[in-house]
Amino acid sequence: MKRLDFVLPNFVRLNWVSQHAKEVWEPRFKRIMTAWLKIEWLSVVAGIRSCSVIIVSPDEFVTQAREWVEQGIHALPVEIQALSNYTANTETDLAKPLVIRIVVGTPQNVLDFKHAMDACDDQEIARLLGTPSCCYEFFRDVMDTTWPMALATAESLEVTHDPRA
Repeated sequence: MKRLDFVLPNFVRLNWVSQHAKEVWEPRFKRIMTAWLKIEWLSVVAGIRSCSVIIVSPDEFVTQAREWVEQGIHALPVEIQALSNYTANTETDLAKPLVIRIVVGTPQNVLDFKHAMDACDDQEIARLLGTPSCCYEFFRDVMDTTWPMALATAESLEVTHDPRA
């Protein structure tokens, strides 16, 4: 696959088909996102994986830190990002809302994650996050997986989907 000679910054943009759709779906999506963040760190508490990476606001960090400690896991902030119009910037501007990227796990696993992150050791990061080796290998080979996954899905639909069925 050909790669472009630039990388787009991270961004999220929401568009609603109508005000009614926004009123119905926005609260649902917010509840799902809140539940997913909790599932992320609870999977560490349950021993399903060694670490989890969570992005929270400073207020959420303060609120959650006590619960994490009560559950026997520790949190290490590894990055601060300023937010501007739903665009995550790597430069921190204290006048803008902030989010913090945090790794949670046992003290040793959090330290191992930080070392792997500093060394750009994607394989060790994947292992600590509980990523299956086949998924890591695919990610390593493809990096941006969205388009290859879409193509693979389209190919499998062509082969397996019978419109007459």
